[in-house]
Amino acid sequence: MKTEHQDGNPVQTFNKHASRYAEKYFDLRDYDAFYERLLVSIAQTGSFIDVACGPGNVSAFVRTHRPDVEAIGVDLAPNMIIEARARVPGATFEVCDCTKLESLGKTFDAAAFAFGLSYLTDSAATQCLSSLHTILKAGSTLMLSTITSEEPGERVETSSSGDRMLMVYRTPEQVRAMIDTHGFRTTSMERIVSPSNATMVTNDIVLFATRL
Repeated sequence: MKTEHQDGNPVQTFNKHASRYAEKYFDLRDYDAFYERLLVSIAQTGSFIDVACGPGNVSAFVRTHRPDVEAIGVDLAPNMIIEARARVPGATFEVCDCTKLESLGKTFDAAAFAFGLSYLTDSAATQCLSSLHTILKAGSTLMLSTITSEEPGERVETSSSGDRMLMVYRTPEQVRAMIDTHGFRTTSMERIVSPSNATMVTNDIVLFATRL
């Protein structure tokens, strides 16, 4: 949902199938325990940004359980923003490139970056993490979930809809190293199974880090 690529542009694919993606994944409860942990780190009336928000899954959990928190979601696919606005009242959603989060003109107490890293090249991922570091306050929490693989590399794959998409696979250790070299300190990293309704079985992680 976040980056341009000459072959297999994920933004175009997610924008094209935003409604179907939302119907499949919006009500997924697999990650609620991690969202609860994220909420504990946000002070009363704090602020939260949902990066690569898709249809607003994380923002919906935040608004439901902590309506005092200001929740802002961003995504580069306009149709995903339309889905999120319809599904998550009380949150703000904007079309925004995750490598240019400074354009929002705000700082935040916590962030979620849920399953967006796998669609970013190393160059774009570096820009995204640097941008996240800029907009997060010192001591704030970042929750990052992503697909990983012990066979890292960029591959253009065909999705279940027949669309070609760029996927960037990294090992869990590579993901952690990326986080820790961009102004964050990883506090935990857990390997998890992919959702039962996912198109394919993947090796996923959920990582928590503190912004230094």
